[in-house]
Amino acid sequence: MEQVLNENCEMLWDMSDKDVCVITKAWLSGALEHYYISNNVWLKYGAMSLCKYSIYRTKKKTIMIGDMEVPEPFNGSLKDGDTYYYVDLHEDDLVYETNCSNSYFDKILFTRGLIHLNKESAIAHAKALIKVSGGEV
Repeated sequence: MEQVLNENCEMLWDMSDKDVCVITKAWLSGALEHYYISNNVWLKYGAMSLCKYSIYRTKKKTIMIGDMEVPEPFNGSLKDGDTYYYVDLHEDDLVYETNCSNSYFDKILFTRGLIHLNKESAIAHAKALIKVSGGEV
């Protein structure tokens, strides 16, 4: 199965029989959100319709920080040169963009759950941390 990650969802296509089982389990657990029809039209799941060349997307994974729901930090693996954003409360826009070099610093940020693949998610994470500590943005 080929996977493409973007800022909104995880897309799955060209599915083998094993992949269909994975998608079915995700659907049964409520983790599937939409499936792609064409021309950027996504339909909400209701009845299950699996097709080998369909595109599906899962619900965004989130975490709670205080009473704010924010996108879950990235927990996959990055290759050298991959761009990521991390929460940096010293920055005016609360995030810093960098490229992975598998350095000690990259590993610390990953271990602390501060890495996101898009700027908006990192900003939401930073704002939640400020709010939960009683600060203001």
